[in-house]
Amino acid sequence: MSRANLVRSGSGCQETGSRGERRREWRSQVRKFYVEGLRSRFFGSGTCFGLRADAKVVVIMAPRSARFKRSGISALDGVSGKNARKPTHDLVHDKSTCVMCRDRHAFIVPDHLLKQLSKQNVVIFAGAGVSTETASVFPWSLYDEIHESLGLAEDNKPAFSKLMSLYCARPDGRRELLERVRARLAYIRGFPEIYRAATRFHRELSTLFYVDTYVTTNWDDFFERECGATPLVNAEDFVFWNVGGRKVFKLHGSVSNFGSVIATDEDYRQAQRQLERGTLGSALKLMLATKTIVYVGYSFSDYDFLNIHRYISRELKEIAPVAYIVSLDRSARDRFKKLGLTPIFTDAAHFVQVLKRHFEADGHYLPDARLDDIPFALSRAQMEHDRLHRTLNVTANPEIIYSACYQDGLIHAFERILSRSHAGDYSHKCTVALKVQKYNSMRKENLHARRYLDAAYIEGYMNALVYLLSGDEGRAHLPFYFVCGVDRQPVTLAEYKKAVKASGRLNKKFKLLAKRIVREQLGPSDDLHHTPFLTWRAESAL
Repeated sequence: MSRANLVRSGSGCQETGSRGERRREWRSQVRKFYVEGLRSRFFGSGTCFGLRADAKVVVIMAPRSARFKRSGISALDGVSGKNARKPTHDLVHDKSTCVMCRDRHAFIVPDHLLKQLSKQNVVIFAGAGVSTETASVFPWSLYDEIHESLGLAEDNKPAFSKLMSLYCARPDGRRELLERVRARLAYIRGFPEIYRAATRFHRELSTLFYVDTYVTTNWDDFFERECGATPLVNAEDFVFWNVGGRKVFKLHGSVSNFGSVIATDEDYRQAQRQLERGTLGSALKLMLATKTIVYVGYSFSDYDFLNIHRYISRELKEIAPVAYIVSLDRSARDRFKKLGLTPIFTDAAHFVQVLKRHFEADGHYLPDARLDDIPFALSRAQMEHDRLHRTLNVTANPEIIYSACYQDGLIHAFERILSRSHAGDYSHKCTVALKVQKYNSMRKENLHARRYLDAAYIEGYMNALVYLLSGDEGRAHLPFYFVCGVDRQPVTLAEYKKAVKASGRLNKKFKLLAKRIVREQLGPSDDLHHTPFLTWRAESAL
């Protein structure tokens, strides 16, 4: 075991108090973050957000007993008890008047689309309708904001790019426009409720691993934040369109790169020239030649949508890809079909939910609900880790270092699942199962090489992945402790103590090695911690 993989905590780590009280206090804060913060990510706020749009303000609906009136806007108290973990919208409310529910229309998923998705052969084109420019996010659009600031008459409604040109023609107009865009996005990020509404589609899409390429005309960074996509913004970036991993093509630039933002008439003309004669157009044609396109967040009157679709149809001609559009505008059915589009009339986030339900039956896709218990399993692993060190002294019980490394493996795996679930890394059952097989081979090799601490760590990491794939019954028996040489690993501390005693002579060689490690590497008040690195097969990343 290399010292690079083990670190001490306690008196040797500039911590005060017996057995690293500051470390345990920090972990307590981490647990609170995961249990409260991640519960919000997976379950919403625990309340029923029925949003009604029968007035200029969006009204938050709640059960009658939870409502109170203030300045004409309904608000609600938190839901506790058995309803606390109910996902958003599971509570009963009037779906016909709810902004979030009334647009969830039933539809039939085309077989062709399902086949193309299963081949990972679909590209999502996303417009402002699945981002910031909806009434459920902002009561007014950026267009409305700029139009009002220019003092234009109500009946004077120039095109978006023309309006932005008028604004930028003023002294310091371009800078002020970019500041307005930045401030608008900062406001959204500053209020989790608004941010959740703005990223509802992105979060739903994030675990659909069948799609790894997005194209957007939006300036925000939601695909990067919520789907783990690498942004391709400039012409120099687009030459890397075929690199591995998730990518988002930012056709109109990004707020993270002000110089790339396309807003005015002149910007659009330059973008059109790039599309027709530059690297961008070449990359798009190569990428889309064999892909199926799904447009979301666009209306028939959207200039961006019309321009992009006509360009693709004109350039690719008879090999133009099959294209679908997810829209709520049923009046545009015939016009969509004239453009060669197959319309699907429903809410964009609901569209993705239905796709995922289809794939749950194929044995490959891991339902999002299986991720819901991970924050609580992580919290339990951290609590058992603290209980082990709080109850047993490492000098008197040196064999606890194996269990400590095992628990570190559990904790690191759960943390990684949570940190990478938004990128779809843990939604493919086959991929997770292959990881389990790989780590099991590594565990055996480390046992053969007598790297027992690494082997214990890998076992913990591997068991967390098995937990992710398991049903409720299997999850109930997850071992939180580890004893070398024992077939059935303990779940509780009491079981651990019994298992150590029962192991007797079988555990003797492991205990002798543990004594030597404790004597040589740890001080009297130190605890051993395994970092997320291995000496054996170091090239393998966890």
